[in-house]
Amino acid sequence: MNKYTITLEENKNIKNYKIKEDLFLFLINKLKPFQNFSQPSKPIKCIETGEIFKNARHASNHIKNLGLSDSRSIDAAIKRVCKGQRESAFGYHWEFVLDDYKQETSLTKGKKHIVRLKQDLQTIKGRSYTSSHSTSYRLDETLFKNLKNDIEKYSADLNRQRPVKCLETGRIFFSEHSAGLWIKEQKFVNGNYVNGNNANIIIKDACNGIREKAYGYHWEFADEEKEII
Repeated sequence: MNKYTITLEENKNIKNYKIKEDLFLFLINKLKPFQNFSQPSKPIKCIETGEIFKNARHASNHIKNLGLSDSRSIDAAIKRVCKGQRESAFGYHWEFVLDDYKQETSLTKGKKHIVRLKQDLQTIKGRSYTSSHSTSYRLDETLFKNLKNDIEKYSADLNRQRPVKCLETGRIFFSEHSAGLWIKEQKFVNGNYVNGNNANIIIKDACNGIREKAYGYHWEFADEEKEII
């Protein structure tokens, strides 16, 4: 069985949670628009000439055009000068242009909200985890806090969850949360549109006999020894 982990990073506060495959796949789909994030590039100034370049790549193109170097690591050398890791590069001194950059990033300084989803793949023999895949996402503060609250609740409830069965389809889910995600992904159930909000609570009520059906289906708590989907 593969392992699935979600890491929530808020500034320097990092927490890891084990999650099930269904939630992992659900989050992979929902967080996809937030996947490819990058830090804004910093303008760079050549001190000797006073020229300001949009970023290190533009500065490296200038060096190439001057015929001073055709190395693939020009931009890296220029960045090292800007960071104080070397004195000069290609006969020039370089520095970051910080005024505009500080103004651009001041609103986001100290507000780092990163989510990482990690999948550890089990070997064929099932004895160890030798490969893994991790994807990172940058979220705004509101979305991050909502996800954090959901994950903390999920983690707290994980040990108390019981498998549930949909009588009409015969499917057995790990928990009412898993069944709720299934309902949410359907969008249309028995010809009716559903948004799936609080689906896990509604399904649990059906299992407890509080309501007869949930989303047109009958539900019951399943025998834990049965195969779970």
